[in-house]
Amino acid sequence: MDQSNYTNILKLAKDPSQEEKVFLIMNLVSPDQGISVPDPYWNDNGFVEVFEMLDQACDRIIERWT
Repeated sequence: MDQSNYTNILKLAKDPSQEEKVFLIMNLVSPDQGISVPDPYWNDNGFVEVFEMLDQACDRIIERWT
């Protein structure tokens, strides 16, 4: 999710409790840094890099919510 996606999703929230559920996934890896997941099409190694980023974030999801 990049900043544009984040902003668009927040606009759909009906109340503050829904807004609290929206966050940039990379904040699980690097809290409060606002790192976006880049579009992998614009980099020769893009898909590998995005996979590795999301793999790290998924590890944090498992640690946090299991």
